[in-house]
Amino acid sequence: MAENPFLVEVASLILTVGASALSLAYWLGRKFARIEARFTLIDEKFAQVDKRFDQVENRFVQIEKHLAQHDEKFHKIEEKMTLMDEKLTQMETSLTYVKEKITQHDAKLHQIETSLAQANQKLAQFDEQFRTVKGILAQMDEKFSNIDKQFAQSNERLNRIEERINLIARNMNEIAVSTRNQTEFFAEFLGFKKILEPRDVAFIKNELLRLSARTFTNPLTKEEAERMKELIQKEKLTLEEADELREIARKLVSEYGATVPEVWKLLIYASIMRGIAMSELKEENQQT
Repeated sequence: MAENPFLVEVASLILTVGASALSLAYWLGRKFARIEARFTLIDEKFAQVDKRFDQVENRFVQIEKHLAQHDEKFHKIEEKMTLMDEKLTQMETSLTYVKEKITQHDAKLHQIETSLAQANQKLAQFDEQFRTVKGILAQMDEKFSNIDKQFAQSNERLNRIEERINLIARNMNEIAVSTRNQTEFFAEFLGFKKILEPRDVAFIKNELLRLSARTFTNPLTKEEAERMKELIQKEKLTLEEADELREIARKLVSEYGATVPEVWKLLIYASIMRGIAMSELKEENQQT
């Protein structure tokens, strides 16, 4: 069977087109694969870019924080600068004041120097006068030396006189003590022998009470003065009470014996009452 040329041509054309289509499909497949690979690469690139953008944003945040810190530091620096300006202003004012004071002090120092110069002149005059006075004082020292010698001689004489007076005073004191002891013994003896009874000495009680009313700040205490008055008012005294009253009387005689005669009467009264108490005590012992 004879072949149809048209069909052959169509078949040839179809084969050609099919081959071309297959070639095109293969080529397109490879192209699309490459495109997909490129898109994948682009996506990765975009991911990297996004990551970079995130890093950049983080850095911007950090930069903003640093800038905020810098702003705060600048603010503090500005405050410090303001304080420095104020202090500098104060220092300038102080320096002005100091300069004024220094000027005043310079003027005062000049016055002082002038005064010192005048004082030195006067001191030179005083030195000359002092030399004159020194000569006069030397003469006076010599005179004072002579006076000191005379005073030394006078002191020796006064010491000898004082020794004699002390000796006389000791003798007088011994005489006074002896007189007091004799008076006590005599009065006590009169009471002991009952030559005198309590009624015989009652007449001096009023005088002794007036004596007890006086204020003896020395040598009696307040308690001793009250006790003296209490003992004088009693009709009879025990031996202990009489001893107590006589000790008080002795103190008064030692202090006021030369000026208050009544204190001797108190001593005599106390001694008589002691003698009477001793006599009564002796009688009681004999009866028992």
